[in-house]
Amino acid sequence: MNLAWSAIVVLGLAASQAQAPAPSPSAAPSPDPAAFHAVLLKLGPKWDPAVPVRQQPGIGEHGRYMTELTANGVLVLGGPFLEDTAPRTASGAMVVFATADAAEARRLMEADPGVRAGLFVIGEVRRFYVATGTWRPWHRP
Repeated sequence: MNLAWSAIVVLGLAASQAQAPAPSPSAAPSPDPAAFHAVLLKLGPKWDPAVPVRQQPGIGEHGRYMTELTANGVLVLGGPFLEDTAPRTASGAMVVFATADAAEARRLMEADPGVRAGLFVIGEVRRFYVATGTWRPWHRP
């Protein structure tokens, strides 16, 4: 990951909240298998660093939205950046969408209840090409 991504600081949600209504999470995935877009998320003004990730108010709605996008084949992978602290705290997140362009990835992220509630702020959106890998989802035991 580019070190500059982790240094991005985004202030406010005014731009994302002023957009036209966001598309439905049932948007079709891109027909181009190489068309992926990574979205870097920073913690928003409503994120409470004293509260564990899974106990943040509104995180359940965010998770349900991400699950729906995954079921529709639009969300490829996503998750928080976790710090090596006890309890584990997040410092941001990354989501990878199968979308034809960055604007569609941004619209999908703007529709996320976690973004709308101020838990997250959208940072950089970049085209992403998977050149190699053996990614496997992590499952809680």
